[in-house]
Amino acid sequence: MKVFTVIATAVAILLISNSGYATTWQVPTDAPTIQAGIDSASAGDTVSVACGTYYEYDIVMKSGVVLRSETGLADCVTIDAEGQQLVFYCASLDAASVVEGFTITGGSTPEGAGMYCTESGLLVNRCVFIGNEAQNGAGIYIYGSVIPVVRNCTFTQNVSPGSGACVALFGLGVEFENTIVAFNQCVEPFFCDMGGTATLSCCDVHGNTGGDWVGCIEFQQGMSGNFSADPVFCNAMNEDVHLRSDSPCLMRPGADTSVPSGWDVDRSGTSRPMRPRFRRGSIRRVQWTR
Repeated sequence: MKVFTVIATAVAILLISNSGYATTWQVPTDAPTIQAGIDSASAGDTVSVACGTYYEYDIVMKSGVVLRSETGLADCVTIDAEGQQLVFYCASLDAASVVEGFTITGGSTPEGAGMYCTESGLLVNRCVFIGNEAQNGAGIYIYGSVIPVVRNCTFTQNVSPGSGACVALFGLGVEFENTIVAFNQCVEPFFCDMGGTATLSCCDVHGNTGGDWVGCIEFQQGMSGNFSADPVFCNAMNEDVHLRSDSPCLMRPGADTSVPSGWDVDRSGTSRPMRPRFRRGSIRRVQWTR
């Protein structure tokens, strides 16, 4: 009887410990869409997304989940909302939550077309926000009292007509590190209200239609490695925002030279891999693209 009790106790302990193991969910292998992968995951899990273009919108993040492209680089996975709605919605996420290695595009909504965050302390790393449109916060809109971090990202070609900004912050301080905010069509690149603040370090803010180091970031140029210069994208007209090897962003102290601003350096003469495209609700590959 004692032997049986000991064995039963050992099995119970093993089951409890196994239940705490983190799982990696592969998209589209284990789940057909990014949203399905997130829905399948629990706190502590990772959702790894295969390289390709995914036509999804209103993607709801889950607290404690790490969402990452398979390479961790923005040129691996593009999420295109095709003007349907916002791309990412983040609410009440803890500091263990991560979105890493995505090109976020095609969002269209009144606020937060690329990403709308409320009360979330997530890390957004190595992402490119390009071609999103909103009245305010075309790239990202953050509201609440929890401090998120935006690191190694690029915001470009986002549009906020009227009185909008590319980045809108309300009620909290947000840290931006080694990030480019360039060539956006907005009244000002950053808008802060209700106690919201933006603290920038090693950031390049340049070429935005409403000015660059203005508004709530007015006095940060020249401090903490911040500057204003053409980042020298390889081919911005064709949405190729890899940094050219002569980019000033690669020469700044503290720059992530391996993957500057979410993208690695373009290598002349090297073909980029072909990427599959996926429609929401289907794993069917509908088109290949370089």
